Amino acid sequence: MQTKEQPQTHWSLQIDWSKHDAEIARELNLSRERIRQVRKSLGKPSSRLITKPRRFKVNLNNEDWSKPNKEIANKHNITTQSVSKQRSVFAPETIRKSLRGIIKDVDWSLKFDEINERLSREYGITISNQSLSRYKSIFAQHLVVKRNRTART
Repeated sequence: MQTKEQPQTHWSLQIDWSKHDAEIARELNLSRERIRQVRKSLGKPSSRLITKPRRFKVNLNNEDWSKPNKEIANKHNITTQSVSKQRSVFAPETIRKSLRGIIKDVDWSLKFDEINERLSREYGITISNQSLSRYKSIFAQHLVVKRNRTART
């Protein structure tokens, strides 16, 4: 049985076989399977043996942390989760409290306008009176239950 002689120069000269099959496939707009087949036919080592990291890690040590995570992620082509993790290392002072954390600490004995004034001054946010009313019913009730439990002990 005769086998077809494939022009190996086409594949072997233009491909960086130190890359993973998926990377080569993206560059050539081919399937990973086709790259695997050609790699095997040329006697190149399997891409599973390549220990090069798959993802390029970006060091954000010198980043402008006043920008939101999404903007930084888009700039470096990484996920917002990656930015968030690095923010906690390099600039923990820029991490904003979650709305739940902010609302939980509100002094509910104040009027809604006073609450909004404090939220605006301290966190740069304002919340509608309707939402404040809803939060008050949730968190103020929680505080009453908590106070009653501590009074019993």
